[in-house]
Amino acid sequence: KQDIMKLMAIQEQARGEQCFRDSEWDLQFHIQVALATQNSALAAIVEKMWTQRSHNPYWKKLHEHIDARTVDNWCDDHDQILKALIRKDPHAAKLAMWQHLENTKIMLFNETSDDFEFNADRYLFAENPVVHLDTATSGSK
Repeated sequence: KQDIMKLMAIQEQARGEQCFRDSEWDLQFHIQVALATQNSALAAIVEKMWTQRSHNPYWKKLHEHIDARTVDNWCDDHDQILKALIRKDPHAAKLAMWQHLENTKIMLFNETSDDFEFNADRYLFAENPVVHLDTATSGSK
């Protein structure tokens, strides 16, 4: 229950944050979700990935394209993840997290459509794992 309360507080902070490019709340949300699993290895991996991402010049270039609308979308995605966790629905939580990652990928690719380097990556990452995740999980129910 405490994990959910922390996630709710992070979401409240996110909705009120003015400096959306310095998205400490986004980092905290993802780390708190990992901590809620009570899997310290997962939490460490999330933190390490975030550190690598924040020091990566490629990500910094992508991050330049983030605007307030994008942050609102991320908040909405986080809300869906949080709602699934509150309902204790692991399938919905997994699907919501994958959808959040997919939405972020699509947004970044759309914002960089004039850049050849990013267009090459669009080809490499064209497959939508959420579609496959939903199909695979639905078939097993």
